[in-house]
Amino acid sequence: MPNWLGSALLATALTGLSVSPKIWLQRHSAQVDDARLDDDIAGRLMATGFRVTLDRDLSVPAVRAERADCRLIARNGDRGRELHDLFNLEQGDHGPVYFGYRGKWAPHPAGIRAVLERFGQNGLARAGIDETRPAVIALATTGPCVGTREALAELRAHAYRRPSAAD
Repeated sequence: MPNWLGSALLATALTGLSVSPKIWLQRHSAQVDDARLDDDIAGRLMATGFRVTLDRDLSVPAVRAERADCRLIARNGDRGRELHDLFNLEQGDHGPVYFGYRGKWAPHPAGIRAVLERFGQNGLARAGIDETRPAVIALATTGPCVGTREALAELRAHAYRRPSAAD
């Protein structure tokens, strides 16, 4: 057998071995469990005296909450890079959108670390491994909202895997 043919067969075999598990894992769609995160946000806010409703009519479902000194809208901020302008439009008469990640709040979406953590979590969920990670929260407020950011700090995002029709 010519040397080039052996190399081509070896390259084909190695590519097949590398790609096959990836294709198999792609049968599953994994993403953040938004409903669970919204429940966690709502629970934290209710514990600090807010009246809470869930607004599912937005691009990303959001928790709306109010108490005497504050009105707010909070939601999963993972896609803040793509949806930042839309979040600002949908927040209505609240202040600007801030993003909370790992206890820090900023007027811009979370950095690359948050994106890599999301990709890693989704990959693990496709393989059936349930791993939580720090949640990214998009928050817009009206009023002083004392203690709100602290209440939403340290939230964890969970992923879920939807099995394909082949399962």
